Amino acid sequence: MLLDERTVTRPSSRRRALTFPLSLVLLSAQIKSYAVNHPTFRTGCVTFGHFVNRSSTRLNLWSMNNTRVKEVKSTLTEKQAVAVGGDMMGELVVFATFGSIVVVHGIYEAREKAAHKAEKAVEDAIAEKRVVSIESTLHALRDELEAMRVQRRRELGERASAEQRRLEAERARREQRATRGWWQRAWW
Repeated sequence: MLLDERTVTRPSSRRRALTFPLSLVLLSAQIKSYAVNHPTFRTGCVTFGHFVNRSSTRLNLWSMNNTRVKEVKSTLTEKQAVAVGGDMMGELVVFATFGSIVVVHGIYEAREKAAHKAEKAVEDAIAEKRVVSIESTLHALRDELEAMRVQRRRELGERASAEQRRLEAERARREQRATRGWWQRAWW
Protein backbone atom coordinates (compact mmCIF):
# COMPACT_ATOMS: atom_id res chain seq x y z
CA MET A 1 0.00 0.00 0.00
CA LEU A 2 1.38 3.37 -0.98
CA LEU A 3 1.32 6.17 1.52
CA ASP A 4 0.29 9.60 0.47
CA GLU A 5 -0.06 12.86 2.33
CA ARG A 6 -3.68 12.20 3.24
CA THR A 7 -2.98 8.92 5.03
CA VAL A 8 0.19 10.01 6.85
CA THR A 9 -0.49 12.25 9.77
CA ARG A 10 2.22 14.76 10.42
CA PRO A 11 2.61 16.25 13.85
CA SER A 12 1.58 19.84 14.04
CA SER A 13 4.24 22.45 14.64
CA ARG A 14 2.94 22.89 18.17
CA ARG A 15 3.29 19.19 18.88
CA ARG A 16 6.79 19.22 17.36
CA ALA A 17 7.66 22.25 19.49
CA LEU A 18 6.59 20.34 22.57
CA THR A 19 8.17 17.06 21.49
CA PHE A 20 11.70 18.38 21.01
CA PRO A 21 12.25 19.72 24.56
CA LEU A 22 10.55 16.63 25.94
CA SER A 23 12.95 14.41 24.03
CA LEU A 24 15.87 16.40 25.46
CA VAL A 25 14.51 15.91 28.96
CA LEU A 26 14.24 12.18 28.28
CA LEU A 27 17.82 12.21 26.93
CA SER A 28 18.92 13.97 30.10
CA ALA A 29 17.20 11.29 32.19
CA GLN A 30 18.91 8.55 30.13
CA ILE A 31 22.30 10.19 30.73
CA LYS A 32 21.58 10.23 34.47
CA SER A 33 20.65 6.53 34.49
CA TYR A 34 23.69 5.75 32.30
CA ALA A 35 25.86 7.56 34.87
CA VAL A 36 24.58 5.26 37.60
CA ASN A 37 24.89 2.01 35.63
CA HIS A 38 28.06 2.36 33.53
CA PRO A 39 31.28 2.02 35.61
CA THR A 40 33.60 4.21 33.45
CA PHE A 41 31.00 6.92 32.96
CA ARG A 42 30.20 6.65 36.67
CA THR A 43 33.79 7.54 37.65
CA GLY A 44 33.71 10.49 35.26
CA CYS A 45 30.41 11.65 36.77
CA VAL A 46 31.81 11.31 40.30
CA THR A 47 34.77 13.51 39.35
CA PHE A 48 32.51 15.98 37.58
CA GLY A 49 30.07 15.97 40.54
CA HIS A 50 32.87 16.78 43.01
CA PHE A 51 34.10 19.55 40.67
CA VAL A 52 30.61 21.03 40.43
CA ASN A 53 30.17 20.89 44.23
CA ARG A 54 33.54 22.57 44.86
CA SER A 55 32.82 25.25 42.23
CA SER A 56 29.37 26.04 43.59
CA THR A 57 30.72 26.19 47.16
CA ARG A 58 33.53 28.49 46.01
CA LEU A 59 31.03 30.76 44.23
CA ASN A 60 28.79 30.86 47.31
CA LEU A 61 31.72 31.86 49.51
CA TRP A 62 32.87 34.42 46.97
CA SER A 63 29.37 35.92 46.74
CA MET A 64 29.29 36.26 50.54
CA ASN A 65 32.66 38.05 50.30
CA ASN A 66 34.41 35.35 52.32
CA THR A 67 37.99 35.23 51.03
CA ARG A 68 39.55 33.52 54.07
CA VAL A 69 38.83 30.01 52.86
CA LYS A 70 41.65 28.96 50.54
CA GLU A 71 40.68 25.40 49.66
CA VAL A 72 37.23 23.90 49.41
CA LYS A 73 36.77 20.16 49.79
CA SER A 74 33.83 18.29 48.40
CA THR A 75 31.75 16.67 51.12
CA LEU A 76 29.59 14.60 48.78
CA THR A 77 29.26 10.86 49.02
CA GLU A 78 29.86 8.81 45.88
CA LYS A 79 26.12 8.36 45.34
CA GLN A 80 25.49 12.11 45.68
CA ALA A 81 28.45 12.92 43.41
CA VAL A 82 27.11 10.51 40.75
CA ALA A 83 23.67 12.14 41.01
CA VAL A 84 25.09 15.69 40.77
CA GLY A 85 27.50 14.74 37.98
CA GLY A 86 24.76 12.91 36.02
CA ASP A 87 22.39 15.88 36.47
CA MET A 88 25.04 18.30 35.30
CA MET A 89 26.00 16.11 32.32
CA GLY A 90 22.33 15.87 31.30
CA GLU A 91 21.86 19.61 31.69
CA LEU A 92 25.08 20.21 29.77
CA VAL A 93 23.75 18.13 26.88
CA VAL A 94 20.43 20.02 26.92
CA PHE A 95 22.10 23.44 27.06
CA ALA A 96 24.66 22.49 24.41
CA THR A 97 21.87 21.30 22.11
CA PHE A 98 19.80 24.44 22.59
CA GLY A 99 22.91 26.61 22.29
CA SER A 100 23.89 24.95 19.03
CA ILE A 101 20.34 25.41 17.75
CA VAL A 102 20.50 29.11 18.57
CA VAL A 103 23.91 29.45 16.89
CA VAL A 104 22.82 27.54 13.78
CA HIS A 105 19.63 29.60 13.59
CA GLY A 106 21.68 32.80 13.88
CA ILE A 107 24.00 31.63 11.10
CA TYR A 108 21.00 30.70 8.96
CA GLU A 109 19.39 34.11 9.50
CA ALA A 110 22.67 35.89 8.73
CA ARG A 111 23.02 33.94 5.48
CA GLU A 112 19.39 34.61 4.64
CA LYS A 113 19.88 38.34 5.25
CA ALA A 114 23.06 38.34 3.15
CA ALA A 115 21.26 36.51 0.33
CA HIS A 116 18.34 38.95 0.56
CA LYS A 117 20.76 41.87 0.55
CA ALA A 118 22.57 40.48 -2.51
CA GLU A 119 19.24 39.89 -4.25
CA LYS A 120 18.18 43.43 -3.42
CA ALA A 121 21.49 44.76 -4.79
CA VAL A 122 20.95 42.84 -8.03
CA GLU A 123 17.38 44.16 -8.29
CA ASP A 124 18.63 47.70 -7.63
CA ALA A 125 21.33 47.32 -10.30
CA ILE A 126 18.75 46.07 -12.82
CA ALA A 127 16.41 48.94 -11.94
CA GLU A 128 19.29 51.42 -12.27
CA LYS A 129 20.14 50.02 -15.72
CA ARG A 130 16.49 50.35 -16.72
CA VAL A 131 16.38 53.94 -15.51
CA VAL A 132 19.57 54.76 -17.42
CA SER A 133 18.17 53.09 -20.55
CA ILE A 134 14.88 54.97 -20.24
CA GLU A 135 16.71 58.26 -19.67
CA SER A 136 18.95 57.72 -22.72
CA THR A 137 15.88 56.84 -24.81
CA LEU A 138 14.14 59.96 -23.51
CA HIS A 139 17.13 62.15 -24.43
CA ALA A 140 17.27 60.58 -27.89
CA LEU A 141 13.55 61.21 -28.38
CA ARG A 142 13.92 64.80 -27.19
CA ASP A 143 16.78 65.34 -29.65
CA GLU A 144 14.73 63.80 -32.44
CA LEU A 145 11.71 65.96 -31.52
CA GLU A 146 13.87 69.08 -31.51
CA ALA A 147 15.28 68.15 -34.93
CA MET A 148 11.71 67.65 -36.20
CA ARG A 149 10.71 71.06 -34.80
CA VAL A 150 13.66 72.72 -36.49
CA GLN A 151 12.79 70.97 -39.76
CA ARG A 152 9.15 72.02 -39.40
CA ARG A 153 10.14 75.63 -38.70
CA ARG A 154 12.36 75.59 -41.74
CA GLU A 155 9.55 74.17 -43.88
CA LEU A 156 7.09 76.68 -42.44
CA GLY A 157 9.64 79.42 -42.98
CA GLU A 158 10.02 78.41 -46.62
CA ARG A 159 6.26 78.24 -47.07
CA ALA A 160 5.83 81.54 -45.29
CA SER A 161 8.47 83.21 -47.40
CA ALA A 162 6.91 81.73 -50.58
CA GLU A 163 3.49 82.95 -49.42
CA GLN A 164 4.94 86.32 -48.54
CA ARG A 165 6.55 86.59 -51.98
CA ARG A 166 3.25 85.63 -53.61
CA LEU A 167 1.41 88.24 -51.52
CA GLU A 168 3.99 90.88 -52.36
CA ALA A 169 3.71 90.04 -56.07
CA GLU A 170 -0.10 90.23 -55.81
CA ARG A 171 0.12 93.62 -54.05
CA ALA A 172 2.58 94.88 -56.65
CA ARG A 173 0.15 93.84 -59.41
CA ARG A 174 -2.72 95.61 -57.67
CA GLU A 175 -0.66 98.76 -57.27
CA GLN A 176 0.37 98.59 -60.87
CA ARG A 177 -3.28 98.22 -61.94
CA ALA A 178 -4.29 101.02 -59.66
CA THR A 179 -1.81 103.35 -61.31
CA ARG A 180 -3.15 102.59 -64.81
CA GLY A 181 -6.11 104.35 -66.14
CA TRP A 182 -9.41 102.75 -66.95
CA TRP A 183 -8.49 102.45 -70.59
CA GLN A 184 -5.35 100.47 -69.64
CA ARG A 185 -7.16 98.00 -67.47
CA ALA A 186 -8.36 95.94 -70.31
CA TRP A 187 -7.75 92.32 -70.32
CA TRP A 188 -5.06 92.56 -72.88
